[in-house]
Amino acid sequence: MTKFLFTPAFLLISHLAFAQASDVAVEWGPLIKSKDSDFDFIVGANDEFFYTFGSEDKGLFSGLKSKTYHVKKYSREDYQVKYDVVLGDFEYKGKNTTYSRAWVIAGEVHLFFNSYQADLDKKVMLRIIVDKDGEISQPEEVSTVPAEKRSEGKFILKRSRDSTQVLIYTDYPNDKKSNEEF
Repeated sequence: MTKFLFTPAFLLISHLAFAQASDVAVEWGPLIKSKDSDFDFIVGANDEFFYTFGSEDKGLFSGLKSKTYHVKKYSREDYQVKYDVVLGDFEYKGKNTTYSRAWVIAGEVHLFFNSYQADLDKKVMLRIIVDKDGEISQPEEVSTVPAEKRSEGKFILKRSRDSTQVLIYTDYPNDKKSNEEF
C-alpha cells in the first residue's frame, strides 16, 4: 500500500519541483500617484522604454463629452515621460470613430480605430501611427468590411509572436442560407 501511495506522491512532488521558474527578476519602479497616471493600458515595452495608452477621465459626464486619448512613452531608466501625445476624438469622412486596439511595433505605437460609414454600407478599420519621436500620422484605411448595419461585420486583430506584424481578420456579415465569408 505504501508503494502504491509513494509513486504518485513522488511524481507529483518531482513535477512541481521542475515546474518552478528559477530566474525570475522583478524590477520595481518608483511609486506613481494615480493623478499623474492617466493611462488604461501598457501597450508595449522594450529594453529602453514602455508605452501607455488611455483616455482622460473628465468626471461624471465624461460619456457625454468627446474623449481625449493619451499615448505616452516612458523611459525605463528613470520612469520619466519622454513624450505625451494627445489625440482628441476625430471623424473619418464625416463619421465618428471608436477606439479598437493599440500595439507597439518596432518602437512605434499603432492605434486602430473603427468607423461605420452608413452611407457607403461599410465599416472601416483605421490606423494611426505615433512614431519614435511622438509625431502622429494621418489616419489611413487598412481594411474594410461590408455592413448595412452598425452591428454587422467586424474586425479581429492579432499580433505576431515577434510583435512585428498585425493580422486583420475581417468577418463579413453572412446570410443564414449561404457559406460564411472572411
